[in-house]
Amino acid sequence: MSDLSPTASRAAAMALACAVATCCSAASAASVAADVSLVNLIASPARYHGKTVRVVGVLMLAPERNALYLHREDMENHISLNAIWLSLNPDGSDRSYRGLSGRYVFVEGRFDQTFKGHWGRYSGSIRAITRIEAWQPPPAGPLKED
Repeated sequence: MSDLSPTASRAAAMALACAVATCCSAASAASVAADVSLVNLIASPARYHGKTVRVVGVLMLAPERNALYLHREDMENHISLNAIWLSLNPDGSDRSYRGLSGRYVFVEGRFDQTFKGHWGRYSGSIRAITRIEAWQPPPAGPLKED
């Protein structure tokens, strides 16, 4: 039997419900992915550290070179500071994206500004990757003048 009055019990139950709702909404807000340009990730890594991001770039899949590059030329010339390391499954269990190397792709995962990939040569990394898909550019329309 509780030593609290009915009013105090209701107040305690409401406080507990509010605390649970706050925790749940904070957890779900942390998992919502932000659309970010690769330029912003490279230029402002602290702003996105630990956050789930969606970003487009050129995918390179090669031993010790799994990365998302700003431009195809950066990938071809291995300009790794213009890239983000991709922490992929070491067992290679997800091969759905293997045919996308050298193409623009859409990647979603958690950004880490401290882990900079193989030999620390990249401008951060994306871990806990949930999606790698071919990027489909929006249909071209007429340019609008201001």
